Amino acid sequence: MIHKKIKSAIEAAVAQEGQPPELAAKLVAWMEQLMEGNEDIADQETYRRRTGVCFETTIVNNDLTE
Repeated sequence: MIHKKIKSAIEAAVAQEGQPPELAAKLVAWMEQLMEGNEDIADQETYRRRTGVCFETTIVNNDLTE
């Protein structure tokens, strides 16, 4: 289980950047899987799959001047 302060920090950072709460939930779930040994961040396929899921949830502003 991820520490509640880390979970809160992820949620706050995601919210501060204007991203949906679903993104924070996905990041927290990924961190939990890493901590429990169910995922390996060094495994390229796992990393590709997880980042793909996160990218699908991320809101991107196409205004590159910001």
